[in-house]
Amino acid sequence: MISKRIADYTPQEILSVVSRYSLLINKLGFDSRLFYFNRSRLFLSLTADKIANQKRSKFTLLLFFITSLIRLIKGIFSSKRIPNVLIVDTREYYGKTLKKKGFVYDNILLTYLYDYIDWSEIGLLDRFNLPFDDNQFPSQWYKHIRNISTRPRLYEEIILFKYLILHPFSWIKTKKRLTKEFGIIKDRSFDSDTLNTIHRNFLKYQKSTLFFAWKEEAYLWYFESSGIKKILILDEYSPNQRSILNASAACGIDCIALQHGGIHELHPGYVYGPEERKLNLFPNQFLTWGSSFSEFLKDNNWPASISEVGHLRTDIIADLKGATKSKSKRVMFASQPHKDESYTEHTAKMVFRAFADQNDNLEMFVRTHPLEKNVEKYQKWADEVSYKDLSIEAEEDLYVQLANTDIVITAFSTVGQEAIYFQIPLITVDYLNRDIASYVKEGIASNVTNSEDLMEAIKEELAGSKSYKKEYQKYIDKYAHVIDGKVHDRILKFLLSE
Repeated sequence: MISKRIADYTPQEILSVVSRYSLLINKLGFDSRLFYFNRSRLFLSLTADKIANQKRSKFTLLLFFITSLIRLIKGIFSSKRIPNVLIVDTREYYGKTLKKKGFVYDNILLTYLYDYIDWSEIGLLDRFNLPFDDNQFPSQWYKHIRNISTRPRLYEEIILFKYLILHPFSWIKTKKRLTKEFGIIKDRSFDSDTLNTIHRNFLKYQKSTLFFAWKEEAYLWYFESSGIKKILILDEYSPNQRSILNASAACGIDCIALQHGGIHELHPGYVYGPEERKLNLFPNQFLTWGSSFSEFLKDNNWPASISEVGHLRTDIIADLKGATKSKSKRVMFASQPHKDESYTEHTAKMVFRAFADQNDNLEMFVRTHPLEKNVEKYQKWADEVSYKDLSIEAEEDLYVQLANTDIVITAFSTVGQEAIYFQIPLITVDYLNRDIASYVKEGIASNVTNSEDLMEAIKEELAGSKSYKKEYQKYIDKYAHVIDGKVHDRILKFLLSE
């Protein structure tokens, strides 16, 4: 029985319990790096039993194997030379994105950097995630084998396959080591229900931890003789990415992390205790969107060098100015995955109830997060509150959508921040009044906690009777550095400098 849900914890309690467990396990002789592979999933164990019981069906595993085999074959027949600077390319973030020549299929987070790269100097490390469960992978598998331009691309499967061929018993050795380490901690008990809950769920991930540990060893073997000098990585805290970061650090390769989403006090990937600072878990350099994020990282024990470069996606904004808006008033509800599914459900239903009762001809659509695979749940929730006009726009380019939006609603999605780039009124729907993304604190949004107040707030914004626009530029200075179309240039300077 889980004694407390994540929604009931203060940020300080979260930091304390996660840090405490990691340090206790480390003292018992467990490889601390392997613990951090599982950090984000451990955090989920505080929220709901069903999260801890995620399963991968035989079909999902078979599809994963077939997809990996196809990628391996593609990699074998690729003749391009791999440069000594790599960007870790994540196919989960591929989608429809706007370029000056029109819409293309590309990495929505990095496409405006890719436009300015000399591909004789920089290549892509095409990483492939081991799927966590059946919701995450089967409907998206084709993204991982789709041909993407002619950029030099090193498929992860090439590294793993070569290592397995040259070191056929490496998997067995790694398994023996992990079995021994898990044996040391298996029967450990702690002095709180929460720590014991985390511990039980951690033990369930022994098989996937084995995969990540072996994967790190393969990368270590490859990097030692590769000549790679620098790596740019997004999402430096997840299990798949940590294997790359740890191996590159061991080989003396500079690892540069680029901010890819919100950084706040409830995010387990960015909140560390002072003792964890000593465990060498961090990239050499962290490039943030703005000074507020940099200050947060420093306050939360990040020893890495931190610099502000701006938000890369803003490089397209100048090309979107003057876009023709629709005649009807469009309202975007930007959803956000939450560790507590009940929070996501409650928030969505609050929005749907408000629009189920409105008769002002407002056009509302849901913009789902790129990593939300089970979007059908929004239709289910809409049906449950009798909202008949649900529209989900998941595949369109976000900035094109924002250029044609009049109001943005969200709980704490970074889309709220991006709305400010476009001078769009922002309303938060956080019924717990936590203000996770600090939108209310920064004076750029109002918060509502029920459907009736939400519709009233929308009417006030449309009437212009409640404006926060005077705070927008201050906010941009703190959270986006500068919007000048040159973020790509500042990133490239870090990648290509000696």
